[in-house]
Amino acid sequence: MAAITRPRGAGRRESLPIWRWVILVLAGIYFPTEEMSASMRQIGNFTPLGSALHAVRDSWMGIDPRPEYLGIMAAWALVCGVLAARFFRWEQA
Repeated sequence: MAAITRPRGAGRRESLPIWRWVILVLAGIYFPTEEMSASMRQIGNFTPLGSALHAVRDSWMGIDPRPEYLGIMAAWALVCGVLAARFFRWEQA
């Protein structure tokens, strides 16, 4: 996208909705996970939104959320937190 768009930052603005759509589809927001193939369902379970969706659904049904879903969300938070701390610009260049 950045090679096609001219203004600085336009590539991020235009590609962000594409990534959001992919994450929402894999998590089972747009299509029920029961209608997905087994491999797509497994990939969706390892996304933060997919894990959160399963944990919330379990809670709604009166079941304790499965620890693997909570662990996946914690792992995503840890990895993203470390990456943000590493690559965030703390001082003006």
